[in-house]
Amino acid sequence: HLDLAGFEIDVATPSGDPVKLEMWAFPHEDEAVKATYEKYRSQLKQPKKLTEVVKDLDGGNYLGVFIPGGHGVLNDIPFSEEVKKTLHWAHDHDRYVISLCHGPAGLLAAGIGESKADFLYRGYEMCVFPDSLDTGANIDI
Repeated sequence: HLDLAGFEIDVATPSGDPVKLEMWAFPHEDEAVKATYEKYRSQLKQPKKLTEVVKDLDGGNYLGVFIPGGHGVLNDIPFSEEVKKTLHWAHDHDRYVISLCHGPAGLLAAGIGESKADFLYRGYEMCVFPDSLDTGANIDI
């Protein structure tokens, strides 16, 4: 949706390693999704390293941060200093932070080294879904 709205998208991972997709959830019959995947395939295979993006946040003309879902986000993202810097930058510059599925786990990075009282998202509300929804009939949906 962001791409179709005309936004340019930079793909970055903390390590600079390729993005891992859960292909069991990929909507293979959705032509718009397939076309978007093809458009960004090279960035997904060779993303920027997040430290490069963090160095250029102010100069990069970024409007927001998108943390996608999938179980991979549970690995390094919540423990990444670069993700913390990115989230604090977005908050301090009134930028959007968008996340879905398991992506909100990445918001935990904002609290690295912070007290509970100083957590960036203290007092915010979110709606998330548990892992239990990734079983049974929901896989077929």
